[in-house]
Amino acid sequence: AAPTEPAAAGPIEDYRARVLAALGGSTADAAVVVSVEGVGRVVDLSGAVGLPPASTQKLYTVGAALARLGPDARLRTEVRRVGALHPDGTLAGDLVVVGGGDPTLDRKALFALGHAVARAGVRRVTGALYIDDTRHDRARSGPGWRPDWVPSESGPLSSFAVDRNGWRRDAAFLAEPAGPNGERARIGLGWGGVAFGGPTRLGAHPHGPGELVTVRESPTLAELARGILKGSDNFASELLLKELGARVLGQGSTGGGIEAVNRLADELGVPRGFGADGSGLSPISRHTAAGEVAWLEAMDRLPSHVALRGALAVACGDGTLRTRLCGTAAAGRMAAKTGTLPGVVTLAGYTTTTGAGRRVTFAVMLANARNPGAARAAMDRAAAAIATFPG
Repeated sequence: AAPTEPAAAGPIEDYRARVLAALGGSTADAAVVVSVEGVGRVVDLSGAVGLPPASTQKLYTVGAALARLGPDARLRTEVRRVGALHPDGTLAGDLVVVGGGDPTLDRKALFALGHAVARAGVRRVTGALYIDDTRHDRARSGPGWRPDWVPSESGPLSSFAVDRNGWRRDAAFLAEPAGPNGERARIGLGWGGVAFGGPTRLGAHPHGPGELVTVRESPTLAELARGILKGSDNFASELLLKELGARVLGQGSTGGGIEAVNRLADELGVPRGFGADGSGLSPISRHTAAGEVAWLEAMDRLPSHVALRGALAVACGDGTLRTRLCGTAAAGRMAAKTGTLPGVVTLAGYTTTTGAGRRVTFAVMLANARNPGAARAAMDRAAAAIATFPG
């Protein structure tokens, strides 16, 4: 009898083969999961293997913050007074600046805050200026971070941050930024029209928070999310994670924020990974490609999905994907978060297909890469192939 010819591969099998073939030459441990709307999971290579997420960890931080706090939420820096305010603008007591984890607070904002305080009637303070940075814990870096990553990858973490805590790099500032930031606040408030007679002190006021004078609010969380995801902002992501913990659990810490993320994952039926920080700098974090896809699919079912999608970098468009995937099927149609650590490259997000315009959710993770350049090139080939689902 004549030998039987092998059956021709179907379009989905051919698609799967093209995606996996694109990862050839990556010299890395690879995991990839692709889920197509109306079809299901069409690619699953090592989808249950935990690998370092790198900056795709920010998808968990930002997604949970948008879901729990809302896209219109803002981070507040409050100015309060403890003492009597006289008609001539003299505060017979202390002024308290309460940090709220706003990563956008800078010298210009402090100057404007001084104007607002003066307009509220406080022009001279006989007592001290208190800088209250107690909303978040005292950890200045994330678990597992290399010592040089503060300040090379992020300013020291603090709920009262000025100019992203990047304006000094000496050891004293990296260990305790609130003091120098307080002096910068004192100058900014002074330029705005507030004079001080007493010293600058750190911590919560011993007689309580006092009476609210004025508030400086950050841009909306939707706007902050764009900077964090499109620009892969480590510092802002870490402060947002701590603030998420503060608002959801009353724990302004990295651990509190991670627990808030995990509880949301449980509610959504998404398997927990192991996130050690908010930005993905920590090399001890582990997620699976299947878990990342499940998280992104769950995020897409929430009212905050528009804000999350709008915050992702667009292939050959903006953010960390501005110069990547140009001239491919993914250009202009893929929105994703990139990730890079030594020996690690990751990419996770959404795209629409070139065929029927189906919505696709995907995650690609490459670890232990001996040649990071080759790994990134392989990842981009796979991303371009992912956008070409035939049906």
